This record gives sequence, structure tokens and C-alpha cells, in this order.
Amino acid sequence: MAADVLSIEHFLLPGTLIVVDGRTANARFLRANFQRDWLYYYSEDFDQHFFELCERPLGISNKRQIEFCLGDSFFERLALFES
Repeated sequence: MAADVLSIEHFLLPGTLIVVDGRTANARFLRANFQRDWLYYYSEDFDQHFFELCERPLGISNKRQIEFCLGDSFFERLALFES
């Protein structure tokens, strides 16, 4: 799917995962221009770029959604990211 992720970045929920398959120039552009707290990982083996929005939950509903979908590992990454 192709989309202008920068134009909708402020509407994305914490825990959002974006995968860029190939397209290294696009991934570098996103990494340089994202304004929120994104974790970034690049897999050379698969030529894939991963961006995870790592911010505190927006409220109780978002927290429950993260707990259900991502589990405690998200909160562990969040703690590492914030320190």
C-alpha cells in the first residue's frame, strides 16, 4: 500500500507498526521527517524497514488495546525508549 504517512502521523495510535519493504530512500525520508517517537529497525536480510510508534498510551482504551494486541513487550520497549 502506498500512502503519505507523514500527513496522517498525528492520527496514528501508539503501538502502530509501519513496514517499508525495500524503498530505502522512502524509509530514510520517513525516518528524517517523523515528528513523534518512533523506534526504527532495518533488516538487511529481508531489506525491510520497521517503524514502531513508541509513546505512552493515549488513554485507558488505547492502553487496553496495546495490552491485548502487543502485550507487555510494548511497555518494556517503551521503558527502554524513555530512559
